[in-house]
Amino acid sequence: MSNIKLIDELIRQYEKFGWETQSLLLTEETQKGITKKTLDDFEIKTASFDAIWFSRLSKNQKTAWELRHINENPYALFELIEEEQELDKVLKNAETRMQKYASNKRKSKRA
Repeated sequence: MSNIKLIDELIRQYEKFGWETQSLLLTEETQKGITKKTLDDFEIKTASFDAIWFSRLSKNQKTAWELRHINENPYALFELIEEEQELDKVLKNAETRMQKYASNKRKSKRA
């Protein structure tokens, strides 16, 4: 299945369970395959891997954030963020961990 189809499928699946799409982290190659209409719907950030940030309110004024790798094999990083936490720092840390995961995945495919 192409990444474009997976993006649509993942967004529908997460939104069905109350998650809100926050942004897409996409390689330049994946971005080339997306129509302009799709690009207008979401914030797109260039990355070395393909993933989607989702969020939803949790209990006790916390926000659940999930960074879902765009791949047929499910893999996601989850963060529960309190109001006083530095959101950007926590999300950037998760993106760095996802980048390492995606890089290892690509290396194992080549071997």
